[in-house]
Amino acid sequence: MEGVSNLPMRLWWHLASAPSALATPFLRVTATFPGSTLPRGFCPELTELRSYLPYPLVPQLMAADSADFVRTAPVLLTVSPFVELNAGCPSPTCVGKGAGSSLLRQGDEFHRFVGELQQGLGAKSVAVKMRTGFHSPEEFTHLISGLADYALARLTVHGRTRPQRYSGQARWDLIAAASTSLGTAVVASGDVVGQASLDQRLTTAPLVAGVLVGRGALRNPWIFQELRTGAPVRLSFTTLRYALISHALLHELYQEHIDRLFELCKSGLFSRSCGTDEEAWRQLQATLAKAVFGSEHPGFADGCQQDHLWPLARQTMGRLKMLWNYLRSSLPPVFFAPSLLRSSSLEAFLSHLERLYAEHRNQGGLAELELAHQPTWDWLYSGEKQQRADVSL
Repeated sequence: MEGVSNLPMRLWWHLASAPSALATPFLRVTATFPGSTLPRGFCPELTELRSYLPYPLVPQLMAADSADFVRTAPVLLTVSPFVELNAGCPSPTCVGKGAGSSLLRQGDEFHRFVGELQQGLGAKSVAVKMRTGFHSPEEFTHLISGLADYALARLTVHGRTRPQRYSGQARWDLIAAASTSLGTAVVASGDVVGQASLDQRLTTAPLVAGVLVGRGALRNPWIFQELRTGAPVRLSFTTLRYALISHALLHELYQEHIDRLFELCKSGLFSRSCGTDEEAWRQLQATLAKAVFGSEHPGFADGCQQDHLWPLARQTMGRLKMLWNYLRSSLPPVFFAPSLLRSSSLEAFLSHLERLYAEHRNQGGLAELELAHQPTWDWLYSGEKQQRADVSL
């Protein structure tokens, strides 16, 4: 996900619920970028940190010219079995420059583009991520028919058209058609927000090779544990608190002290998931805080970590609030209050969080928090308009 799934976010998802694989945001390649060297933060799990992190990573490129993709991909193919072409991003910026889902405008041109990638890079070296059409789902049959001529590593289909962006229901019937008509592994994407939604959609498309979870992993970062076990995830409030602080500290390290973050990766700190283990998250938070601030910082006075004395960059707080804006929708209703989104500091954020938990308990809520999909809020995360006089965002 562009602007979301950077290195610290990937680390945090792994720590929360260990997805079977993760993907980079797309790297937009042009005739002059990125040159001979990839940006350090793009896919370090495949390069500098290759031996130190346990999860597979799919590198993703976006290009308007097949020559730019073919020029950039070989360095990635030395460390990854394939490189994925993003032909799905609906952003007006990308589309206006002829990239992303703009590649789907004309089916024959799309087929030619993919063919040039295979010719330049070889069979099974390219994967494609696409939507069901640029204008209409009626385009989908022609779009995928031409892909049968190529030996793709896999095809990922987000079951929406470009105009839909993230609204409406994903067309899993079209994904099912692709999975039965192509000799290529098809990965499905769209509307998986928990075990029930996955089960329902797999009845429509039972032959898909895998499922890509995007916004569902923002709304419930522990979703991969739920999908492995089939049971809702419950965690203590303190676990949630430590996990959110760890999320912020990972982003602070990435922005302000990237070498320290890489050193922690190489130390084996992230070799295992913390899951819902409160003590594991506590220890992780302590290690990350010392890496960010140093044990001599006033926040470590008298051997007691005082997180209210940890100043974080504005961008870090923005990342934390972005996550919370999604995550709150899977928690009990009291947590949906907008107060945390107005926090300007970690101290204010945690103070509001603790107040909401106290309110939850006073209302008879259980001590452990269950993460569950709340359909009430689907309209908000799909970008649809809905007037609700009883909700303050």
